[in-house]
Amino acid sequence: MFKIIKIVIFIFIIIIAINKNTLAVLLQSSLQHDGNVREYIVYKPDSLVNTPCPLIFMFHGGGGTNYQVMSKTAENRWNELADQNSFIMVYPQGLNKNWNDCRADHTIGSNEDDVGFIDAIITSLNAHYIIDSNKIYACGMSNGGIFSFRLAIERSDIFAAIFSCAGALPAVSKCPNSPSSPISIMYLAGTEDQYIPYAGGVVAPFLGTEHGSVLSAEDSVNYWKTHLQISETPKINSIPNIVDTDGSTVVTYTYTQGAGGSDIKYYEVIGGGHAWPAATPSTIFEEITLKLGKKNQDMLACDEAWTFFHNKNRILNTLTPTITLTPLIEPLLFFKEITAYPNPADQQLKFQWLYQNVEKAKVNIYNFCGECISTVQVNQPGMSLTWKTKDIPSGCYFYQIK
Repeated sequence: MFKIIKIVIFIFIIIIAINKNTLAVLLQSSLQHDGNVREYIVYKPDSLVNTPCPLIFMFHGGGGTNYQVMSKTAENRWNELADQNSFIMVYPQGLNKNWNDCRADHTIGSNEDDVGFIDAIITSLNAHYIIDSNKIYACGMSNGGIFSFRLAIERSDIFAAIFSCAGALPAVSKCPNSPSSPISIMYLAGTEDQYIPYAGGVVAPFLGTEHGSVLSAEDSVNYWKTHLQISETPKINSIPNIVDTDGSTVVTYTYTQGAGGSDIKYYEVIGGGHAWPAATPSTIFEEITLKLGKKNQDMLACDEAWTFFHNKNRILNTLTPTITLTPLIEPLLFFKEITAYPNPADQQLKFQWLYQNVEKAKVNIYNFCGECISTVQVNQPGMSLTWKTKDIPSGCYFYQIK
């Protein structure tokens, strides 16, 4: 027993020493969830007062750790911002250093109930701190960024906004594919990212195909534009290129007037690789040997995320269902010049084609996971057919005409 007490005290002293300039506390915490002991770090700043405070989660990338994402990826900047702005930071640890981010074709990925784990952390923190339930946010890098997207979809009624850095949406998802409430989205992608390809496709193709695939940066943005019902063109700006030795520049695209007041801010890092923008330059080993590419230093991702987060509140409105259709394959010859409208749709969607000589055909509708969820049959000559979408969950769907 004496030895155990000594070890616990030793760890506590190290934690306090890390924050010697403040009375902030860094707590290594754990809880039981789904038969496993799950760990997470909580950073509680001294500036907290006895009023509801924001809560921010940061998720590490695949193969990483929570301490690493806090101290190396974010360079402790989140903790500094927590001191200055009185919010709590949480750095959860994924089992086997991975998050279940819904990539159905990620054959070596996690199948853990990570969403339930985050639910359990929020419940535990609510028992010990006064958390502002309208100001809960998530951010992550790579696998952690994709997992943040998952939370935006499955817990849009809990989170006010998320930031995915170098993590696109899964190309083939095994999870629900539409949020129930509006949520604001911040997203960053590097045009030269070799792990999460900017144009979409196989993740880290130099490692094989077992890591699954993702949508392109453009399609990831379009997914959220569709679900947040944003049709306006974005406001485009450039971040000043204050560090001209980092090999990259940043263009931002801001979409506003989304459902419930939601918005999207997309950061395109031209020349950027698989990195979280921060003050410290990347090393040659990181850029070349690890194939991470260029790390932008013109902006601090933590500061940009806090600026985006801080005035965002949880939106409890229910999203109006919207259906977006994309052809699964090139239509047959006699279905040339086919249209599907209105697209997006909420009550019904009509397929119409040019030729009148179609007597028997059918339209199969597939969800994001490739499952056929509906079939519309043509049983008589005509030039159109209608698909009732009123009871179909919001999402992006594909159609195939046979």
